[in-house]
Amino acid sequence: MADVALVRRIEDAQLSVWPGVRTAIDGSWIVRISGGHTNRANSLNILDPADADDAERRFGWASGLYRRAGFPMVVRVTPLTPEPVVAIADARGFARFGETLMLVHDDPAALAAASASGGAVEVRETASEAFIDAVARFSGYSQAATGGFRAILGAMADEAAFVTARTQAGAPASCLIAALHRDVATVFAVVTDRKERRRGYARQTLEAAYRWAADGGARLFWIGVEADNAPAQALYRSYGFRETYRYHYRRALPPAEKGTG
Repeated sequence: MADVALVRRIEDAQLSVWPGVRTAIDGSWIVRISGGHTNRANSLNILDPADADDAERRFGWASGLYRRAGFPMVVRVTPLTPEPVVAIADARGFARFGETLMLVHDDPAALAAASASGGAVEVRETASEAFIDAVARFSGYSQAATGGFRAILGAMADEAAFVTARTQAGAPASCLIAALHRDVATVFAVVTDRKERRRGYARQTLEAAYRWAADGGARLFWIGVEADNAPAQALYRSYGFRETYRYHYRRALPPAEKGTG
């Protein structure tokens, strides 16, 4: 069974450092809409497993917000999501997808002390156009997705670092964003140029992020990694990260897909 207090601590940080561009709140129910870029910033998140009063009406309210925005409703299901909400999604035929492991390390100072990768690593306080372009190219973003990514970056309020590892020729090889919410740190948008994979660039950016977080006073470090991404899991576990809980998504299907095999 997940440690609910720890889950809430991480979820608070997760929602803060990767914000929705538009947000609506009803109790612990948080509707986030960000132009369709990433499910985390375009989903209903609930932070109290007991907050299920009038769930059908509230679910309909949230669904209406997504409908007016032109996006399918997505529910992010964590250990904090009330069971009646999951049951409503199931009854409406929402499809399950995107299982993610939440890995934690409770000693960022030790992480930093063990991080000694060399290489040309650049750490900036703001996202340059070159950084945004590199992330978009490495991730294969469309123009619309790049616009959504840029909008989320513009909505960020927490302290962040934009980290780039470069080749000997000076070209960006791997990028990530590190963020610190109070004393809880994380990384996301961890991407590497396909031509430069398996050369240690991702490890260089991660270790720079660990040092940055420890210097900023982090006492907990978490990373989300997809359940089917075994290489990334192995990398993070090699640093001593451990799984603390999992989440997944439920998404409304278009009418034409409902009832099909």
